[in-house]
Amino acid sequence: MNDLINTIKHALDTIEANLNESIDLNAIASNAGYSLYHFHRIFRYCVGDSLRDYIRKRIMTEAARDLISNSSPIIDIAIHYGYSSREAFSRAFEKLYGESPSMMRKNQNFYELRAPLSLENVINRYLIHADGLFPTIEFIPALTVEGSPVHIETKSYQVIPKLWSEYLKTNHEPMCNAVGVCMLSETHDFTYIIGNLEIMDPNKPGLHLEASYYAVFKVVNPIVENVQKTWDAIYSVWLQETHYKRRFQYDLEYYCFNGKNSYAELWIPIENEGLDIEKTQV
Repeated sequence: MNDLINTIKHALDTIEANLNESIDLNAIASNAGYSLYHFHRIFRYCVGDSLRDYIRKRIMTEAARDLISNSSPIIDIAIHYGYSSREAFSRAFEKLYGESPSMMRKNQNFYELRAPLSLENVINRYLIHADGLFPTIEFIPALTVEGSPVHIETKSYQVIPKLWSEYLKTNHEPMCNAVGVCMLSETHDFTYIIGNLEIMDPNKPGLHLEASYYAVFKVVNPIVENVQKTWDAIYSVWLQETHYKRRFQYDLEYYCFNGKNSYAELWIPIENEGLDIEKTQV
C-alpha cells in the first residue's frame, strides 16, 4: 500500500506546485510507472475525481479565491492560470461554478470546489474501498476473439465506449459471448479488441489466447458504472496487494447482455504456480 499512497502523494504535490503552469498528465503517469489510461483509474479510485477533473477543480478553486481576495483584473487571473483569454476562462469557470467570474466577485460567495487533498484522506479512501475485492480463481481454456484490433494512444482512451456503442448497434441482446481485450505495451499505448469469444480454433482469424488461470471479478448492474469502479479498484488495490503474479500483459472484459440479468466479468490472467484448485471451464 505504501508505494501506491506515495505515488498518489507525489502526483498531488506535483499538481499543487504547478497550478498556474502547464501540467503534463503523461509525465505524471509515466513518473509513477503507469500509462495515462491506467493511472487515471488508480487516481480516480484513490482520490474520487479523475486526474483531469481534479486539476480543473483545483485550478478553478484557486482562481475563485483570487477573485475574492484581490482586485486583479479578471484577464490577469485568467492568464495566471493558463487561459489565453477572459472569454475562455469565463466559460470554463461558469461550467464548474455555475456563475461567471464577475458575478462571484460581486456576490463574494466563494467556496472550494476542491481543497488540496490530504494524505490522510487518500489513505482513508484507499482502506475503505479495499474491503471486499475478492475474485474467484478459474481455469479458462484457450480462446479465440473474433474482432478487429484498434490501436489507442493513452490520450485517446475515451474512444473505447464509442467502440462498444458501434459493436452493440449490430450485435443485440441477449448475447453472452462479447468481450473486450486490452493488450498492454511498453510504450503505454495499447491495443483494444472487441469481438465474440469462442473456444479456440487455430484455423479461424482473430486473437488467440492461451489457456490460463484467471482472477475473475463479477460485476452486476449498473454494468457501465460498476465495470469502471471495479477496474479502478483492481488497479489501485488488488494488483498492488495480491500475491498472485500476472501472467500475460492483457486484461479481458466478458459481457453477458441479457436485460435485467446482464452481468460482466473482468479477467486478469495469473501464473498457476502454487495454485491448488480444481480446474473449471467457462
